[in-house]
Amino acid sequence: MNPTFYELGITPLPTSATPTSYPALEIVYTILTKWAPYPIFTIGFFGNTLSLLITTKQENRHITTCVYMTALAVIDNMFLALWILSSSLTYHGLGDSIQDRHTFHRTLWYLFYTTVQVSRLILAAMTVDRAYAVMFPLAARSICTVSKTIKVILFMTLIPTLVNISMFFTFDVLFIGTPDETGLLHFPQMPWVEVFFGTWTLLIAVVIPFIIILISNIIIIYGVRRAATNRSKMADGTGNNAKENHLTKMLILISVAYVILCLPYGISEVVLKRPEVAATYDLSSTYWRLRLLVVTFALSQISALNHVVNFYLYILGGGKHYRDDVKQVFKSCCGTKA
Repeated sequence: MNPTFYELGITPLPTSATPTSYPALEIVYTILTKWAPYPIFTIGFFGNTLSLLITTKQENRHITTCVYMTALAVIDNMFLALWILSSSLTYHGLGDSIQDRHTFHRTLWYLFYTTVQVSRLILAAMTVDRAYAVMFPLAARSICTVSKTIKVILFMTLIPTLVNISMFFTFDVLFIGTPDETGLLHFPQMPWVEVFFGTWTLLIAVVIPFIIILISNIIIIYGVRRAATNRSKMADGTGNNAKENHLTKMLILISVAYVILCLPYGISEVVLKRPEVAATYDLSSTYWRLRLLVVTFALSQISALNHVVNFYLYILGGGKHYRDDVKQVFKSCCGTKA
């Protein structure tokens, strides 16, 4: 009996099975796997690096949202670096020279999944922090502090880091087609591991962040409307009120982007892996396998955009103050006085 392959959504099509009779699908597959990751990586790495430079400026270090944004920029750049490394090894033949490929790819997958989960948890924590600050602005001065924010970030990082260590002992690496094409193989003698890992990944990367972000944003919108009503004649759109409103708007945009970009892939992971759905696949058919991979790759790369867009939403929703920060960073990089 063939072992059950734990399809993780970015398993390459075996080279020997590359289709010749489906040119349109083959072109889409090639674009998605070989070329699309590079512009996405470039745009995302550039934006996250600028975001890091801005959120770590002296005047922003006391703002908890900026601390969370700093952590997000670091984690998202780690994800993008791992993603482009995986793509280069798998689809451009750069993995042939690796001696211990099993250990290397286990480590790569471990870091890949951990960074995704940490990024989602930090985003969820950031929305809770903002919701509390909007609803209880006075209490937030003592509760939502930078030191506590750093502890939350470390805790959110520690959980997936420790739990995902189990990947080194419960999964093996399956090489498909050419030596550098890889996936993760579940040990058939431990079927409960597949259930645990699938449920854990779904909860941490999709369900829990989605619920927290949804509830927090409802609270944020309600709090903003209530505050606007209470100070209808006092707020003039300047000073700290304007800055706080821009932070709130920016966070709502980031949260909406998360839902739009990540939820479809999360839903597909649940639906496509259901036994009754998987039983309908004819993976012996090149057309079926290619079509399934194209859909999965497309949704996976849309989900990857969540690690790219934060800086650009930062500019869009952060107001003039944050756009001025961006200009200052560019001027500093170019050696021009601000």
